[in-house]
Amino acid sequence: MQPAARPSGGPPLAGCGVVVTRDEPKGGPLGRLLLARGARVVRWPTLRVRPPRDPRPLRAAVDRLDRYDWIVFSSRHAVKAVAHRHDPPPSLRVAAVGGSTAQFLRQAGWPVHVLPEEYDADALLVAWTKQHDLAGTQVLFPASSIAGTTIPTGLKRLGATVDQVTAYETAVAPLDRERCLAASHSGELHAVTFASPSAVTGLHAALGDAGMAELFARLTAVAIGHSTRQALKDCCGIRAVIARRSTLEGLADAVVTALRNGGT
Repeated sequence: MQPAARPSGGPPLAGCGVVVTRDEPKGGPLGRLLLARGARVVRWPTLRVRPPRDPRPLRAAVDRLDRYDWIVFSSRHAVKAVAHRHDPPPSLRVAAVGGSTAQFLRQAGWPVHVLPEEYDADALLVAWTKQHDLAGTQVLFPASSIAGTTIPTGLKRLGATVDQVTAYETAVAPLDRERCLAASHSGELHAVTFASPSAVTGLHAALGDAGMAELFARLTAVAIGHSTRQALKDCCGIRAVIARRSTLEGLADAVVTALRNGGT
């Protein structure tokens, strides 16, 4: 994988074009972190997030929060759907996947009782079981409409009862395949960032196998965590640089490291 040539000197990402696939507006948090490092940010949002078509299951679950022992959040969108609108009951304990999710929770005034070091559902389950006995507990999991099964399946194996409700719907956002590939040929792009496995899925839906292979023959893929890196590997065998810290700041730092090392 050979990234395009880039100027040296100045801020660490000066002259570098970095793609943000994360669903965030212009000037969003990852974009700001990359801009602060001198990058030229290009937005390719691969997913669209919207409220659930039927909000009643989420509303009913939130209305009885005091009946749950735990609630688990795996994204900031779930935090916005629940924590930004409600106060937590005193008895409710909170688990989060990823530093940015935990940050959103704390900004909303919610505590975080379990937070794994890795931005990964499996890591959350390991951290959770090291600290707490989940047998017989009631857990609420407000999640994406396309959420994976790792968290609910793992919790059930540990003896918990899990109510998974759709907190938001995730759909693939339309991207212009030819424009994306033309941009990769221009020499103005150097890296593509992925903050979730679903972002990988969204880009793959737009570009297809051949387009993904073509894109990453030129550009460096940078992933926020192990599950995201695995999603890239499963998608056409794409190798990705992984952030040392599973946060947006860690992801931005990983771009710097990757491009300094020639995309390795």
